[in-house]
Amino acid sequence: MTVPSLSIVLTGRNDNYGGDFNERFFSALQFNLDRLCEHGVSCEVVIVEWNPVAGRRFLCELLTGHVRLGAGTSLTRIVAAREYHAAMTQNPRLDYLEYVAKNVGIRRAAAPWILATNTDVLFGRTVVEALARGDLSAGTVYRAPRYDIKLGADVTLAEDRPTVRLSDRPMSCFAATVGGEVLAAGRKLIGSAQVRRGAAFLQHGSILLDGSNDTPNATTLRQVLGRPVTFEEVTAAIMTAWAEPLGSGRDLAPLAAG
Repeated sequence: MTVPSLSIVLTGRNDNYGGDFNERFFSALQFNLDRLCEHGVSCEVVIVEWNPVAGRRFLCELLTGHVRLGAGTSLTRIVAAREYHAAMTQNPRLDYLEYVAKNVGIRRAAAPWILATNTDVLFGRTVVEALARGDLSAGTVYRAPRYDIKLGADVTLAEDRPTVRLSDRPMSCFAATVGGEVLAAGRKLIGSAQVRRGAAFLQHGSILLDGSNDTPNATTLRQVLGRPVTFEEVTAAIMTAWAEPLGSGRDLAPLAAG
């Protein structure tokens, strides 16, 4: 048996977590496998189904009917039954142990390189190209930033750099970039300003939706997307992005303009 160069470790179950879970999972996995195949990266997909829902088909079974495995791609399916979950959990209200499940997959992965990720994450170009080049060092943990903008904007994060004061007078937070701020085509899309006074700290962020600005380093969502973008559309995208990591049961207060 040929050993793949990469093992992709995923975990999930057929419980419709977050809405349309299976569709999001299958679509993202197909996209990632196609990109890896295009770049000649052989891989093993390790899917761990933890504490499966009684009375429903295994997610592993559904996957084989919805995802095409290209040349050099294999699938390893692991089901951790309810008895294992009951023996390990310390919280009776918690019926899914995501990181324990990922550890199960990591310990059983066959490839020398392991990529542990979430089921609906799309691999960026730089990640796929780095894997294809194989310029990775043994014994090293790599990580990549995750972007949750859902309006169709192609964005990157600014690199770390010292903050720069352009003048002694108050300046726009879009006049310069610092590490972690969101850029589109190299221009700042989301600005951030901070001030500290004694023991108090204030953080302020802004997203330019439209209009003209005299800051050459900045851009707007209308310029990036080529269409008008409403305040309601942006707030809905932000609320959706926040609700997923917090859990669908959390109540988030509406965002207000200003």
